[in-house]
Order: sequence, then structure tokens, then C-alpha cells
Amino acid sequence: MQKNISTANAIVRITCGLVGLVWSMNYLNRHRVNRLLYLFIAGMSVMKIAEGIARFCPCRALYNKIRSSFSKDMALSFSTSSSHE
Repeated sequence: MQKNISTANAIVRITCGLVGLVWSMNYLNRHRVNRLLYLFIAGMSVMKIAEGIARFCPCRALYNKIRSSFSKDMALSFSTSSSHE
């Protein structure tokens, strides 16, 4: 697993994740309605904290993989189209 997040980005993710987790836990204790929404926000916040600690974002890794395969396909299509002429 390669690190694909910078240190500054990791610090921002950890900070925002902690804020989201504290906020959602506070509302979970105070309000008894819409608990699923607050649990979802807590889960997403924990995921952001984990991404910041590990300095790895699976969404960014998937995006980079798709982007690199797309650029290879585009380079391949340009090279095959120019060789026919």
C-alpha cells in the first residue's frame, strides 16, 4: 500500500474526521430521531481519520488507476490510428 496523500492533506483529513465524529456523537446522545444519519456521518468521519493516519485514500488510488489506464488507451488509439495513414 503506497502513500498517496500528502502530510498536509492527512492532517486536514484527521482534523475534519475528528470534528465530524465529535459532532455526530454529540447529536446521537442528544437527539433520538434520525439516528441512522448520525451513524452514517460518524462512520464516514472514522473512515477519514483512518485515511489520514494511513495516508492512503482508496478513492484516489482508484481514480489514479483509471486515469492511467485511460491515458494508455488514448495513447494506444492515437498510435494505431496514425500508423494506418
